[in-house]
Amino acid sequence: MNASVSMADPAAEYLALKAEIDAAVHRVLASGRYVLGPEMEALERELAAMTGCAHAVAMNSGTDALLLALVAAGVGEGDEVIVPGFTFFATAEAVTHARATPVFVDIDEATFNIDVHDVARRLTSRTRAVIPVHLFGQCADMAALDALCRDRNVIVIEDCAQALGADFDGRNACTWGAFGCLSFYPTKNLAAAGDAGMVLCADAEHARRLRMLRHHGSERTYEHRLVGYNSRLDELQAAVLRVKLAHLPRSRSEARDGIRSATRSRRKASPRACSIRSRYIASPRTAPCTRRYRFPSASVRRPRCFRCRFSRSSTRRRSSGSAT
Repeated sequence: MNASVSMADPAAEYLALKAEIDAAVHRVLASGRYVLGPEMEALERELAAMTGCAHAVAMNSGTDALLLALVAAGVGEGDEVIVPGFTFFATAEAVTHARATPVFVDIDEATFNIDVHDVARRLTSRTRAVIPVHLFGQCADMAALDALCRDRNVIVIEDCAQALGADFDGRNACTWGAFGCLSFYPTKNLAAAGDAGMVLCADAEHARRLRMLRHHGSERTYEHRLVGYNSRLDELQAAVLRVKLAHLPRSRSEARDGIRSATRSRRKASPRACSIRSRYIASPRTAPCTRRYRFPSASVRRPRCFRCRFSRSSTRRRSSGSAT
Protein backbone atom coordinates (compact mmCIF):
# COMPACT_ATOMS: atom_id res chain seq x y z
CA MET A 1 0.00 0.00 0.00
CA ASN A 2 1.40 3.40 -1.00
CA ALA A 3 0.02 6.64 0.43
CA SER A 4 0.94 9.94 -1.17
CA VAL A 5 0.02 13.58 -0.70
CA SER A 6 -0.43 15.66 -3.85
CA MET A 7 1.04 19.14 -3.97
CA ALA A 8 -2.34 20.44 -5.16
CA ASP A 9 -5.53 19.25 -6.81
CA PRO A 10 -7.10 22.21 -8.64
CA ALA A 11 -9.80 20.06 -10.24
CA ALA A 12 -10.96 18.78 -6.85
CA GLU A 13 -11.03 22.35 -5.52
CA TYR A 14 -13.22 23.39 -8.43
CA LEU A 15 -15.62 20.46 -8.02
CA ALA A 16 -15.99 21.16 -4.30
CA LEU A 17 -17.04 24.76 -5.04
CA LYS A 18 -18.44 24.28 -8.54
CA ALA A 19 -21.79 25.96 -8.06
CA GLU A 20 -20.30 29.08 -6.49
CA ILE A 21 -17.42 29.36 -8.96
CA ASP A 22 -19.69 28.85 -11.96
CA ALA A 23 -22.05 31.54 -10.68
CA ALA A 24 -19.16 33.96 -10.14
CA VAL A 25 -17.73 33.35 -13.61
CA HIS A 26 -21.15 33.78 -15.26
CA ARG A 27 -21.66 36.99 -13.29
CA VAL A 28 -18.42 38.43 -14.65
CA LEU A 29 -19.09 37.34 -18.24
CA ALA A 30 -22.56 38.88 -18.14
CA SER A 31 -21.25 42.15 -16.72
CA GLY A 32 -18.97 43.00 -19.65
CA ARG A 33 -16.33 44.26 -17.17
CA TYR A 34 -13.27 42.05 -17.55
CA VAL A 35 -10.31 44.22 -16.47
CA LEU A 36 -9.89 46.60 -13.48
CA GLY A 37 -13.47 46.05 -12.39
CA PRO A 38 -15.53 45.59 -9.22
CA GLU A 39 -14.48 41.97 -8.55
CA MET A 40 -10.81 42.97 -8.39
CA GLU A 41 -11.58 45.97 -6.20
CA ALA A 42 -13.63 43.81 -3.83
CA LEU A 43 -10.85 41.22 -3.63
CA GLU A 44 -8.37 43.97 -2.76
CA ARG A 45 -10.60 45.22 0.05
CA GLU A 46 -11.20 41.73 1.43
CA LEU A 47 -7.52 40.75 1.51
CA ALA A 48 -6.50 44.11 2.97
CA ALA A 49 -9.02 43.55 5.77
CA MET A 50 -7.90 39.94 6.31
CA THR A 51 -4.21 40.81 6.63
CA GLY A 52 -4.60 44.16 8.37
CA CYS A 53 -2.87 46.09 5.59
CA ALA A 54 -4.07 49.53 4.58
CA HIS A 55 -3.71 48.93 0.85
CA ALA A 56 -3.89 45.95 -1.51
CA VAL A 57 -3.00 46.15 -5.20
CA ALA A 58 -3.88 43.14 -7.36
CA MET A 59 -1.43 41.97 -10.04
CA ASN A 60 -1.41 39.35 -12.78
CA SER A 61 1.14 37.12 -10.96
CA GLY A 62 3.21 36.73 -7.82
CA THR A 63 6.35 37.31 -9.87
CA ASP A 64 5.08 40.70 -11.05
CA ALA A 65 4.09 41.48 -7.47
CA LEU A 66 7.75 41.12 -6.43
CA LEU A 67 9.03 43.07 -9.45
CA LEU A 68 6.61 45.98 -9.09
CA ALA A 69 7.24 46.18 -5.34
CA LEU A 70 10.96 46.53 -6.07
CA VAL A 71 10.34 49.18 -8.72
CA ALA A 72 7.90 51.08 -6.47
CA ALA A 73 10.55 51.05 -3.72
CA GLY A 74 13.03 52.67 -6.09
CA VAL A 75 15.35 49.66 -6.36
CA GLY A 76 17.40 49.70 -9.54
CA GLU A 77 20.77 49.53 -11.22
CA GLY A 78 23.72 49.49 -8.81
CA ASP A 79 21.61 48.27 -5.88
CA GLU A 80 21.94 44.94 -4.10
CA VAL A 81 18.96 42.97 -2.82
CA ILE A 82 19.47 40.17 -0.31
CA VAL A 83 17.47 36.98 -0.95
CA PRO A 84 17.61 33.50 0.61
CA GLY A 85 19.47 30.81 -1.29
CA PHE A 86 16.55 28.42 -0.77
CA THR A 87 13.55 29.84 -2.63
CA PHE A 88 11.76 29.64 -5.95
CA PHE A 89 13.58 31.18 -8.93
CA ALA A 90 11.14 34.10 -9.19
CA THR A 91 12.50 35.80 -6.04
CA ALA A 92 15.92 36.44 -7.57
CA GLU A 93 14.47 36.76 -11.08
CA ALA A 94 12.41 39.78 -10.02
CA VAL A 95 15.54 41.43 -8.58
CA THR A 96 17.36 40.91 -11.86
CA HIS A 97 14.47 42.34 -13.89
CA ALA A 98 14.61 45.42 -11.64
CA ARG A 99 18.28 45.73 -12.82
CA ALA A 100 19.58 45.17 -9.29
CA THR A 101 21.95 42.43 -8.09
CA PRO A 102 20.63 39.51 -6.02
CA VAL A 103 22.87 38.60 -3.08
CA PHE A 104 22.20 35.10 -1.74
CA VAL A 105 22.33 34.30 1.97
CA ASP A 106 22.01 31.08 3.92
CA ILE A 107 18.88 29.73 5.59
CA ASP A 108 18.14 28.82 9.18
CA GLU A 109 18.69 25.08 9.69
CA ALA A 110 15.60 24.70 11.84
CA THR A 111 12.94 26.59 9.85
CA PHE A 112 14.49 26.68 6.34
CA ASN A 113 13.75 30.44 6.26
CA ILE A 114 16.29 33.24 5.78
CA ASP A 115 19.14 33.37 8.32
CA VAL A 116 19.10 36.87 9.83
CA HIS A 117 22.68 36.48 11.11
CA ASP A 118 23.90 35.83 7.58
CA VAL A 119 21.88 38.82 6.34
CA ALA A 120 23.80 41.00 8.82
CA ARG A 121 27.09 39.66 7.48
CA ARG A 122 26.15 40.38 3.84
CA LEU A 123 24.86 43.93 4.26
CA THR A 124 26.92 46.52 2.36
CA SER A 125 26.59 50.19 1.44
CA ARG A 126 24.87 49.04 -1.78
CA THR A 127 22.18 46.95 -0.04
CA ARG A 128 18.83 48.54 -0.80
CA ALA A 129 16.39 45.80 0.18
CA VAL A 130 15.97 42.35 1.74
CA ILE A 131 13.36 39.83 0.57
CA PRO A 132 12.56 37.28 3.30
CA VAL A 133 10.62 34.32 1.88
CA HIS A 134 8.13 32.76 4.30
CA LEU A 135 8.45 29.13 3.26
CA PHE A 136 5.86 26.40 3.77
CA GLY A 137 3.46 28.66 5.66
CA GLN A 138 5.89 29.77 8.37
CA CYS A 139 7.21 33.32 8.71
CA ALA A 140 10.91 34.10 8.88
CA ASP A 141 12.25 35.74 12.07
CA MET A 142 10.68 39.07 11.22
CA ALA A 143 11.29 40.76 14.58
CA ALA A 144 15.06 40.35 14.27
CA LEU A 145 15.09 41.17 10.55
CA ASP A 146 12.90 44.24 11.02
CA ALA A 147 15.19 45.60 13.75
CA LEU A 148 18.29 44.98 11.63
CA CYS A 149 16.87 46.59 8.50
CA ARG A 150 15.46 49.61 10.32
CA ASP A 151 18.87 50.25 11.86
CA ARG A 152 20.53 50.11 8.43
CA ASN A 153 17.74 51.90 6.51
CA VAL A 154 17.11 48.85 4.30
CA ILE A 155 13.69 48.14 2.76
CA VAL A 156 11.97 44.83 3.61
CA ILE A 157 9.82 43.24 0.91
CA GLU A 158 8.09 40.09 2.20
CA ASP A 159 7.61 37.19 -0.20
CA CYS A 160 4.42 35.74 1.30
CA ALA A 161 3.53 33.48 -1.64
CA GLN A 162 3.23 30.49 0.72
CA ALA A 163 2.18 32.27 3.89
CA LEU A 164 -1.19 33.98 3.47
CA GLY A 165 -2.80 33.99 6.93
CA ALA A 166 0.38 33.19 8.86
CA ASP A 167 1.84 35.46 11.52
CA PHE A 168 4.97 36.03 13.56
CA ASP A 169 4.83 37.25 17.15
CA GLY A 170 1.14 38.08 16.73
CA ARG A 171 1.67 40.21 13.62
CA ASN A 172 0.42 39.07 10.22
CA ALA A 173 2.63 38.19 7.28
CA CYS A 174 2.56 41.08 4.76
CA THR A 175 2.52 43.70 7.55
CA TRP A 176 6.17 43.58 8.68
CA GLY A 177 7.79 44.94 5.54
CA ALA A 178 7.16 47.99 3.39
CA PHE A 179 5.57 45.55 0.93
CA GLY A 180 4.07 42.07 1.22
CA CYS A 181 3.79 40.05 -1.99
CA LEU A 182 1.28 37.25 -2.60
CA SER A 183 0.96 34.63 -5.32
CA PHE A 184 -2.32 32.93 -6.19
CA TYR A 185 -0.78 30.34 -8.51
CA PRO A 186 -2.92 27.16 -8.64
CA THR A 187 -0.69 25.30 -6.14
CA LYS A 188 -1.10 27.96 -3.42
CA ASN A 189 -3.50 27.72 -0.50
CA LEU A 190 -5.56 30.53 -2.06
CA ALA A 191 -5.46 29.48 -5.70
CA ALA A 192 -6.67 31.17 -8.87
CA ALA A 193 -7.63 29.32 -12.05
CA GLY A 194 -4.37 30.54 -13.56
CA ASP A 195 -1.84 33.23 -12.65
CA ALA A 196 -2.61 36.00 -10.17
CA GLY A 197 -0.83 37.97 -7.44
CA MET A 198 -1.05 40.95 -5.13
CA VAL A 199 1.07 43.51 -3.27
CA LEU A 200 -0.03 44.75 0.16
CA CYS A 201 1.43 47.85 1.80
CA ALA A 202 0.79 50.50 4.44
CA ASP A 203 1.96 53.60 2.55
CA ALA A 204 -0.61 55.36 0.35
CA GLU A 205 2.02 56.70 -2.05
CA HIS A 206 3.46 53.20 -2.50
CA ALA A 207 -0.04 51.94 -3.34
CA ARG A 208 -0.62 54.78 -5.80
CA ARG A 209 2.66 54.05 -7.56
CA LEU A 210 1.90 50.32 -7.71
CA ARG A 211 -1.49 50.99 -9.30
CA MET A 212 0.14 53.14 -11.97
CA LEU A 213 2.91 50.61 -12.61
CA ARG A 214 0.48 47.72 -13.16
CA HIS A 215 -1.50 49.78 -15.73
CA HIS A 216 1.16 51.14 -18.11
CA GLY A 217 2.06 53.93 -15.70
CA SER A 218 -1.42 55.41 -15.98
CA GLU A 219 -3.86 56.83 -13.44
CA ARG A 220 -6.33 58.07 -16.04
CA THR A 221 -7.07 56.74 -19.51
CA TYR A 222 -4.37 57.68 -22.02
CA GLU A 223 -2.48 59.73 -19.44
CA HIS A 224 0.79 57.99 -18.57
CA ARG A 225 3.04 59.35 -15.84
CA LEU A 226 5.45 56.40 -15.75
CA VAL A 227 6.80 53.72 -18.04
CA GLY A 228 4.90 50.89 -16.45
CA TYR A 229 3.80 47.32 -17.11
CA ASN A 230 0.73 45.38 -18.17
CA SER A 231 0.15 43.56 -14.89
CA ARG A 232 -3.58 43.87 -14.28
CA LEU A 233 -5.55 41.10 -12.58
CA ASP A 234 -8.56 40.16 -14.71
CA GLU A 235 -12.07 39.98 -13.29
CA LEU A 236 -12.51 36.23 -13.85
CA GLN A 237 -9.53 35.39 -11.64
CA ALA A 238 -10.63 37.90 -9.00
CA ALA A 239 -14.12 36.38 -8.90
CA VAL A 240 -12.77 32.83 -8.49
CA LEU A 241 -10.41 34.00 -5.73
CA ARG A 242 -13.22 35.70 -3.85
CA VAL A 243 -15.21 32.46 -3.78
CA LYS A 244 -12.23 30.50 -2.47
CA LEU A 245 -11.25 33.20 0.04
CA ALA A 246 -14.57 32.73 1.82
CA HIS A 247 -13.75 29.03 2.29
CA LEU A 248 -10.06 29.43 3.14
CA PRO A 249 -10.10 28.67 6.91
CA ARG A 250 -12.01 25.40 6.35
CA SER A 251 -9.83 24.33 3.40
CA ARG A 252 -6.68 24.86 5.46
CA SER A 253 -8.03 22.71 8.28
CA GLU A 254 -8.96 19.96 5.82
CA ALA A 255 -5.50 20.11 4.21
CA ARG A 256 -3.82 19.64 7.58
CA ASP A 257 -6.11 16.71 8.38
CA GLY A 258 -5.34 15.14 4.98
CA ILE A 259 -1.58 15.43 5.46
CA ARG A 260 -1.78 13.87 8.92
CA SER A 261 -4.03 11.05 7.71
CA ALA A 262 -1.75 10.22 4.77
CA THR A 263 1.30 10.28 7.03
CA ARG A 264 -0.34 7.86 9.48
CA SER A 265 -1.33 5.55 6.62
CA ARG A 266 2.18 5.60 5.21
CA ARG A 267 3.75 4.77 8.56
CA LYS A 268 1.30 1.94 9.09
CA ALA A 269 1.89 0.51 5.60
CA SER A 270 5.69 0.77 5.68
CA PRO A 271 7.01 1.35 9.20
CA ARG A 272 10.54 0.20 8.32
CA ALA A 273 10.88 2.65 5.41
CA CYS A 274 9.55 5.49 7.54
CA SER A 275 12.01 4.57 10.30
CA ILE A 276 14.91 4.76 7.84
CA ARG A 277 13.70 8.09 6.47
CA SER A 278 13.28 9.58 9.94
CA ARG A 279 16.95 8.92 10.69
CA TYR A 280 18.18 11.00 7.76
CA ILE A 281 15.37 13.38 6.82
CA ALA A 282 14.28 16.46 8.79
CA SER A 283 11.29 18.71 8.16
CA PRO A 284 11.13 22.38 9.20
CA ARG A 285 10.51 23.05 12.87
CA THR A 286 7.97 25.61 14.04
CA ALA A 287 9.62 28.72 15.48
CA PRO A 288 8.63 29.71 19.06
CA CYS A 289 7.06 33.02 17.92
CA THR A 290 4.91 31.38 15.26
CA ARG A 291 1.29 31.34 16.41
CA ARG A 292 -0.44 30.68 13.11
CA TYR A 293 1.35 28.33 10.75
CA ARG A 294 -0.23 27.66 7.34
CA PHE A 295 0.37 24.47 5.39
CA PRO A 296 0.33 25.13 1.63
CA SER A 297 3.07 22.53 1.09
CA ALA A 298 5.76 20.63 2.94
CA SER A 299 9.47 19.99 2.56
CA VAL A 300 12.17 17.77 3.96
CA ARG A 301 15.91 18.17 4.31
CA ARG A 302 18.10 15.25 3.31
CA PRO A 303 21.82 15.24 4.20
CA ARG A 304 24.08 14.88 1.18
CA CYS A 305 25.35 11.55 2.41
CA PHE A 306 21.86 10.04 2.88
CA ARG A 307 21.88 8.16 -0.41
CA CYS A 308 25.39 6.82 0.24
CA ARG A 309 24.53 5.73 3.76
CA PHE A 310 21.31 4.07 2.69
CA SER A 311 22.99 2.31 -0.25
CA ARG A 312 25.89 1.08 1.88
CA SER A 313 23.65 -0.20 4.66
CA SER A 314 21.37 -1.91 2.12
CA THR A 315 24.36 -3.51 0.42
CA ARG A 316 25.69 -4.79 3.73
CA ARG A 317 22.34 -6.31 4.59
CA ARG A 318 22.05 -7.97 1.20
CA SER A 319 25.59 -9.30 1.42
CA SER A 320 25.14 -10.73 4.89
CA GLY A 321 21.84 -12.24 3.81
CA SER A 322 23.32 -13.96 0.78
CA ALA A 323 26.21 -15.30 2.86
CA THR A 324 23.81 -17.14 5.11
